[in-house]
Amino acid sequence: MKQFCKKISLLLAIAVGTSIAQEPPLSELPPEVQRKIANQQIQDAVAYMRQFPELAHTFTFEELRSVDFSHDGRKIIITLGDGTVKIFDVQTGQPIRNLLDPNIQGNAAHTGAVNGASFSRDDSKIVTYSSDDNTVKIWNKHIRILQDHTDSVWFARFILDDKNVITGSADRTVKIWDADTGQLLHTIQAVDPFFFVGFSNDDKKIVFASADRTVVIYDVQTGQLIHTLQDPNIQGNTTHIDKINKAIFSSDDSKILTASDDKTVKIWSAQTGQLIHTLQDPNIQGNTTHIDKIDKAIFNSDGSKILTTGSYDKTVKIWNAQTGQLIQTLQGPAIMGSDTSFVDFVGFSPDSRKIIIAVSEYNEEDELEESYSTVKILDILTGQLIQTLQDPDIKGNTTHTSYVNAVRFSLDGKMIITASGIDKTVKRWEAQTGQLIQTFRDPATQGNTTHDSYINKVKFSHDGIMMITASVDGTVKIWDSQLKSGRKQRVFNWFESELRPDQAFVIARLHKAKLQGKKLVLEDDLFTFDTMPKHVRLLLIEYLGVTGQKPLYERIVIYMKEFIQKYK
Repeated sequence: MKQFCKKISLLLAIAVGTSIAQEPPLSELPPEVQRKIANQQIQDAVAYMRQFPELAHTFTFEELRSVDFSHDGRKIIITLGDGTVKIFDVQTGQPIRNLLDPNIQGNAAHTGAVNGASFSRDDSKIVTYSSDDNTVKIWNKHIRILQDHTDSVWFARFILDDKNVITGSADRTVKIWDADTGQLLHTIQAVDPFFFVGFSNDDKKIVFASADRTVVIYDVQTGQLIHTLQDPNIQGNTTHIDKINKAIFSSDDSKILTASDDKTVKIWSAQTGQLIHTLQDPNIQGNTTHIDKIDKAIFNSDGSKILTTGSYDKTVKIWNAQTGQLIQTLQGPAIMGSDTSFVDFVGFSPDSRKIIIAVSEYNEEDELEESYSTVKILDILTGQLIQTLQDPDIKGNTTHTSYVNAVRFSLDGKMIITASGIDKTVKRWEAQTGQLIQTFRDPATQGNTTHDSYINKVKFSHDGIMMITASVDGTVKIWDSQLKSGRKQRVFNWFESELRPDQAFVIARLHKAKLQGKKLVLEDDLFTFDTMPKHVRLLLIEYLGVTGQKPLYERIVIYMKEFIQKYK
């Protein structure tokens, strides 16, 4: 808080044209010096204002089931346990419409809980699915009701350029439908319940793992079985000898990775179904991948490397996906923590040069409240620790005070978002320095956290700009995640705009501004009023256009003094 007030004081000093060191007023300096100092102040102030996360909107619902963005990021869709599906405008927070089936009493979307909903890629259609009425519905100009499942529907999504919808159910079937007519095209029948379903990147193949410890690949367009992944070294020719936790395609769809409780990860040819490699650590008796169950395994972006972790063996391993050779084993207290630690998350940076892991320390005596999680960035070639994300306000300088359940890089790899459901916070970090940039705080929460209760959903718009967080308390919040770099930031030349160089940053941004509807017009630029930082918006609402009173910059100085006094 002292640091925060110091920054506010510095901004206030800029506003009144003085400095902390009592330097001469800008007006007494040579013009070229005035210009240089003034523009630097503007740049510093813009950077400072960017530190404030913008909570755009908050919604509260009972029986919240799912929330997601449209592909263009302009809408969110929310499904509830009472059969309701609601669509909201991201910018304004206003409801756009509810999906209503006129054949249902009360005009809900389904007669029971709606497990999920998603948009087609062009956002012209919506698919919803229910666990109670066992139906899937496609919403466009007409409602198409897909009624062939006999048990709860677990997933539904558009595939193949929105021409088809694929659904999966507790009735042990996966079905492919025509998205325009609602006609059932193919049914894939599993012998046993399936635990994990994965799609190829071109949507043409589906892979799923069943309780019989076997992974199968089907052609989505024909519904035909392509391959059953069979390890010839296993009696019965199953894929693994224990429960399968992962089955995913590489980015080019040429390989499939499977991970199991049998402590192994295997690489298969997606074209032939043949086993290419079983990842074997020569330092482990029995040559398994890890010495414990494996619950995390991923390809990097080009499919050349694999990152794996054993759920409790306290190691992360990097493998060459082409040769199956072990490249690095990350272990030891400096990286993996104490004997009570375990790995929450593993992932690659966008350029695949770094890996990011989240390691949690579990205190059995104090349970969840005293469990700390630390996110670390390491070099993929050397295994050396590059950065540790440390929050200086947390005892021990960890990343969060409990388990991390979401980690996301910005597309350029410069920023990282982390979220912990139990400590109720989402944070943004600078990847290069490991510095905490901001915690997404809602002042309406009791502890000034992101939510008042456990955060169970964190989702991003496809362009990475907006973020949704949702909690078990039924609240859904839309934030500007600020993960997209390169967004336009106007740096004003004070002299071109005929503004005094000793006036505040806020004056530089708002002087001579006019509100036109919900747009702020300033010289030749348009600024979106709804997405401005909240305290700047309040200034606009309160002061803009006020006549016959103190000049605008004097009113802002008074406002800042009151703000500082309040938060000292």
